[in-house]
Amino acid sequence: MEAEPYKITSGIFGGSGFTLSWESIVGKWYQVHWTTALEDAWTKEAELIADSEVTTYTDSTPAPESGFYQVVNIPPTPIFEEDFESAAAGWTTVTFSTTEWELGPPASEHGPGAAQSGSNVYGTDLDGDYELNTFASLYSPQIDLSGLDAATLVFSSSRDVEPALVGGELVDFIKVWAVDAQGADVVGMPLLRQAGVRAQWKVTRVQIPVEALGRSVRFEFRLTSDDFNLFDPDTGGDITQAGWFIDDVSVIPE
Repeated sequence: MEAEPYKITSGIFGGSGFTLSWESIVGKWYQVHWTTALEDAWTKEAELIADSEVTTYTDSTPAPESGFYQVVNIPPTPIFEEDFESAAAGWTTVTFSTTEWELGPPASEHGPGAAQSGSNVYGTDLDGDYELNTFASLYSPQIDLSGLDAATLVFSSSRDVEPALVGGELVDFIKVWAVDAQGADVVGMPLLRQAGVRAQWKVTRVQIPVEALGRSVRFEFRLTSDDFNLFDPDTGGDITQAGWFIDDVSVIPE
């Protein structure tokens, strides 16, 4: 498989240690290695997933002797991957509201404008805003996590929902749950809970709790809203928002 091209842009010694920066591709995994001599074995210093076009790693305690660093794009092999470009087999939706999860290209005025990769995403109404009293869930297929000591759920996310109220209370929000075949929570709390606007795609990494390991689980992506919209004092009308879009879902063993 041909590697994506990239290059190291800077290496700087300073008060915080040695800082290395390189051009990166959002969503790709990179490892930083170090060795005292090029003929010796390399030691892995760090493993990162890029969330911007430049990734930076700081070694706060670099070795006192001379040595070499390298950046390698060798991602761990996912145990599950979905980019939504084919039939999205095994994915199901449940809704108790007008707003539903839909599969296809995002076309909402306030949404991300395009998929993170390819053409298709799952979104809560691909070409419109979500409604009041929305309760819409998207479920992944069953994913076998048996035999794993640790694993990470990774997905690209774009959201446009109401922000938290003064005091931090969430009225419209997104959640990610780990559930069993019947949809029952297996952890006791959501793996992720957020509100507010981040229309640009962001790679989100969620450590899967130990309660979900050693078994088969599904991941539930849920959008919930209350029964009123924010008021726009400039127009005198309600503020409506696009909802939640996800793309490029994977589970990475660690």
